[in-house]
Amino acid sequence: MYMASHTTCSALPLLLLYLFLIIPPQVLVGARSLNGRGRQSGGATNDSLCELAVIPQGYKCQEYKVQTEDGYILGLQRIPQGRDSDREGKKRQPVLLQHGILVDGMSWVLNSPEESLAFILADNGFDVWIANTRGTTWSPTHISLNITDQGTLIALSSLSQGKLVDKMKSAALLSPIAYLSHITTPLGNLAARAFVADVLVRDGVITKYNYGSKTANMKHYNQVNPPPYDMSNIPKDFPLFLSYGGQDELSDVEDVLQLLDDLKLHDVEKLTVQYVEEYAHADFILGINAKAIVYGSIISFFNTH
Repeated sequence: MYMASHTTCSALPLLLLYLFLIIPPQVLVGARSLNGRGRQSGGATNDSLCELAVIPQGYKCQEYKVQTEDGYILGLQRIPQGRDSDREGKKRQPVLLQHGILVDGMSWVLNSPEESLAFILADNGFDVWIANTRGTTWSPTHISLNITDQGTLIALSSLSQGKLVDKMKSAALLSPIAYLSHITTPLGNLAARAFVADVLVRDGVITKYNYGSKTANMKHYNQVNPPPYDMSNIPKDFPLFLSYGGQDELSDVEDVLQLLDDLKLHDVEKLTVQYVEEYAHADFILGINAKAIVYGSIISFFNTH
């Protein structure tokens, strides 16, 4: 079993953050900055993540609309700095937080600022971006990722095809999903079926998109069934941090070990793996002790890479 010690500083975390954030101008469809009262500069109000959960905690918050290459309009919230205004002028590493399946970006700020990863990252000098997507890929240049289940699948499948490598400096994967052979709970099966809109789970293996007919699949893949993603194709020098739990009934331990077997030839200095025996799926974002057990290692990893 691959295992890393539960330290908060010395572990080589998977870089979730990019060194610079460069958003291509054509990507930004619209943006608004909110003041401390949760109002747009023009005076309009809206019950957004910024207004409901970020600004009341004393943080600045900005909202953006982003258009993907295939035409989807996605919402993004940005926490550009921590509550320490003295650090306002400092260059900050951007980090993109992708929520898990069946939830949205609010999950990153539900706990107190001392317990929520988005706030902790902002207070530790990072430029935090929170994505609200349904699985479509969005890839601003040089932004680092911190992602769970659904976002993990996006990152792994893209990296295995050589995509996003030039746009991601590293990735931290919480409750990573690449295989779904050992899901036994009804909720887990429901979550797995939710992936089918974008990918197909065939015999517990994540495959490429199913175009709906043998003829269409032959046209795109030269075979009647969509091929599986080959996780061993992920660049061996790409920094990865994986953290998974022993009580997780969605990202099952055996499925994670299968993913780790795919990564057995990965550069050992670029792969950090953390196993938390007592953690279930949601503990990685809602656990009140996640800062001590997981987030410290993530921040150390970011600072190292």
